[in-house]
Amino acid sequence: MTASFKFRTVAVALVAAIPLAAQAHPDRAKLDANGDGSVDLAEMQAARPGFTAEQFRKADANGDGLLSREELRAAHAKARFDGLDKDGNGSISLAEFQAAHPKMTAEKFATIDADGDGQLTREEMRAMHKDKHRRHAERKAGKSDEG
Repeated sequence: MTASFKFRTVAVALVAAIPLAAQAHPDRAKLDANGDGSVDLAEMQAARPGFTAEQFRKADANGDGLLSREELRAAHAKARFDGLDKDGNGSISLAEFQAAHPKMTAEKFATIDADGDGQLTREEMRAMHKDKHRRHAERKAGKSDEG
């Protein structure tokens, strides 16, 4: 298991709840077979056979036929969010969140729900993931400083 997958976060649990074909995984190194720094349709389909040309087109925000790190992250976040938003209303309820991550408590959910409306928006989910990545990087840096 690679270091990027060792940390256990809600984000990882969320990704596991989404069908593999819907994911544009942020682990670009595994997708970028030729090492040119971006992912083309053939590379994506080699890594994710169910990934369609239409999904690729939607993920390719600038239309250059390549997915950059930013485009991959955005597509991954969209797939993750859309996979949780079962009723398609553009937000995630506690029940929807718990369907993918049963250990989520109402108290923890409330800490993510910045505006307190009982629903998670895309922005609140982005903030949660950003915070988790920041804390992971801090832990990783702390361990490397110790050793």
